[in-house]
Amino acid sequence: MDQRHHLGNAPPSQSFRGGRPPAAAPERHQGSQYPEPYPLTKYAASSVAMGTRGKDEYGGQLQEQMQLQRSKEASKQMVYSVFGNFLAILEEYEARQSPHRNIRRSDIAIADQSRKTDEDIESIVETQLLLFETQFRSCNSDARYEVKEQLKWKAIQWSAVRAEQGCSMRQVDVFIAQLYEILENNRTTHAHTSRPKPTISEATIRSNLPHIMAGKHEQVTLDSAFKADTSRAAECPRVRKPVDYDALVLGTKRIGNAIPSLMPALSRFIDKNPDKFTSLQ
Repeated sequence: MDQRHHLGNAPPSQSFRGGRPPAAAPERHQGSQYPEPYPLTKYAASSVAMGTRGKDEYGGQLQEQMQLQRSKEASKQMVYSVFGNFLAILEEYEARQSPHRNIRRSDIAIADQSRKTDEDIESIVETQLLLFETQFRSCNSDARYEVKEQLKWKAIQWSAVRAEQGCSMRQVDVFIAQLYEILENNRTTHAHTSRPKPTISEATIRSNLPHIMAGKHEQVTLDSAFKADTSRAAECPRVRKPVDYDALVLGTKRIGNAIPSLMPALSRFIDKNPDKFTSLQ
């Protein structure tokens, strides 16, 4: 039989050229109507790898943002803690300066200070003021931005209680004004650096050293704690408040009287009643 005739009459599935049969059809997955996929081309494999890497990078960025947020909350908490420590010891100093007045206190815990002299308490106030300035200036910039205005208002409220209870202007008012100055200008002039101090007891020196040395350790501890608890938020200390608006205006004026250069910055807190503010003496 003619070989060409045989090939020409072969079934379509058997027809081929060049002496090579066609490639076998891909096998099907057992129990599936879809063929087994071909191996990935180099381009497709590269695309999959890039997609996986993109997801990994996004996940890494998200995790980094969460860690930064937790560090910011820890930084805010550190500022709040030093702020609260300063007000608590300042209220002890206030009580020493006005022994016959029952001046309302903030809801901030403080250890017993009864064995310390008045000079000791004043030294601790100055130390805590310096610690607050250091912590405020060195903390996370986003945290500083978020707490700045809040703590200014807390300082005004604290001062307003003194006005409300008829306290005369004393060194206490200078200290709270210095705190406000730190919040406004990131620094204040610390009087104890340029004047002689009375003799400070050994007990006070020992009590101040932990505050000075433990700041960084406390920051690291807070940072770890806030990273471990993703729902934890920084808590501002519960600072005392006056009863009415008039006291707030007077409290603002007290801070300005203690440090006159702050008056322009303070005036915006009483814009709702500027005439009453400017008429105060």
